[in-house]
Amino acid sequence: MHAPNENASNLLVVPNNNAIQTLGNGWSDLATGDVGIFSVKTGLAITGTVLSDARKFVIGVGGTGAPADFFIKSAGDGIDINGITAYNVRCFTPERSQVVAVQFCDIECDTDYALKFAMTFPREWQNYGFNPFSKIFLLRSACCVGCDCPTGNCSDVTIKALNAINADPDGLFTADVIVGTVDVNDPVAVLAAIALTAPQIAALTEADPCPIIRITITPQTVAGFCDIPRNSYYPKTPVMDVSFVGTNCCVPAIVVVQSPVLANVLGVDLRADEYFDGGYEGNPGPMRLSQFGLPLGPTAYFADLTMGYHVVSLSYDNVSVPAGGGQAVNSMYTQVVFPFANSVALLSFVTALDLIVAHRNFEALLADATACPVDGTTVVSISEIDDPSLDGIG
Repeated sequence: MHAPNENASNLLVVPNNNAIQTLGNGWSDLATGDVGIFSVKTGLAITGTVLSDARKFVIGVGGTGAPADFFIKSAGDGIDINGITAYNVRCFTPERSQVVAVQFCDIECDTDYALKFAMTFPREWQNYGFNPFSKIFLLRSACCVGCDCPTGNCSDVTIKALNAINADPDGLFTADVIVGTVDVNDPVAVLAAIALTAPQIAALTEADPCPIIRITITPQTVAGFCDIPRNSYYPKTPVMDVSFVGTNCCVPAIVVVQSPVLANVLGVDLRADEYFDGGYEGNPGPMRLSQFGLPLGPTAYFADLTMGYHVVSLSYDNVSVPAGGGQAVNSMYTQVVFPFANSVALLSFVTALDLIVAHRNFEALLADATACPVDGTTVVSISEIDDPSLDGIG
């Protein structure tokens, strides 16, 4: 008989950039903000070199304002090496905006056109169904002598699109204009091109090569506008599909020159996890309010709101035998997070875990952890459409 019991999770923030606790040291030797792995059998720090001491272990981070032997620990009463079901490393990545280049072409005179931005985002489908949120910018070309295709002024329509997008009250997009001599299909050239100044834009004429409007779409702004909650564990980046409505004469070039990436993992995401985990770890506990409706106590947060973190996570089952017989299976989940620049702490921690979980035939993740950028500006794509083997790091 297998009976489910109480599941639990916890998040440990490691603020210091020091190697894990030295082999053989006790809990009381753990400095505030340092991380250690401790054997449940001996109560002493382990590094994975002695397997018999690592059969059940606890991960701990030195706490503050408490006795020397106090620390914040992994979920449950220990991690049974035979119960580990998942071991993963995730790297911090900053946000990267989507950039779309649009170059109009054979414009007709005195004709209505439109640019449509439709959001493709699984969380948006969940909230609003499959009628996607979209924004449409209506444009009308100027009058001219003779309305045969293509006698219109593409510079005029480009300027109108620029002004409409930048005047949008929701502020979901920004736009600028670059010269039409740039190859719109060359992402590097489009991204590197210097935006035209307001006087240069005003001086554009019908005789100039059709200029390119460069539109920047910020993922988190779009997600927030649609009331899409942040989701740090399985982040999904909102993508805008840009399309054009017009006549057969004008079929503009619409090119995605930079794909978007949603920031992952920020302290603001991790604080949501800390709040959730606090119900299991007495921070403040499962009951947030007293019988009188008053808060029992504040949740203590350790993640810095603006900091980016690399994450090491373990999922594991702890099996116990209740008094009535049978088995109780507790599913546990622990995240240990490191500020993106703290490679010493991250790599020493992963090195030890690699040795410990090797017994369960898990892939070693030291190479993946080493690949996590330490500059805070390098974008790490969490999916590669052309090569699923590159999905994620870890």
